[in-house]
Amino acid sequence: MAGTKTDITLNNSASNNIQEADVTFGEYVLFNPPCSIGKGYGATYVDYPYLSGTNADVEWISKGTKFKKTVDFEKVMPKSKSGLLTFTICDDRVEVRFKPEKP
Repeated sequence: MAGTKTDITLNNSASNNIQEADVTFGEYVLFNPPCSIGKGYGATYVDYPYLSGTNADVEWISKGTKFKKTVDFEKVMPKSKSGLLTFTICDDRVEVRFKPEKP
């Protein structure tokens, strides 16, 4: 998304800490290596340069079980808009939302 600035946050709203959390956009991974996120905390990548496509794969490990959810972020994020894209990991799902940057 040329000309836009996208910050991406991965939040943990699950009932426990998560390990090896990451978001993949096509061939590009957000965190390398994946990160551990405590319950109620998040990790942010500022001005992510490789946002592409319309789907993202969110992966994490919770209590020894690996999870992977594919989410369509295009439904919440208008093209050519700068802002904060947030993926929130819950126990059984991933929620995604976008907050546009104020002019």
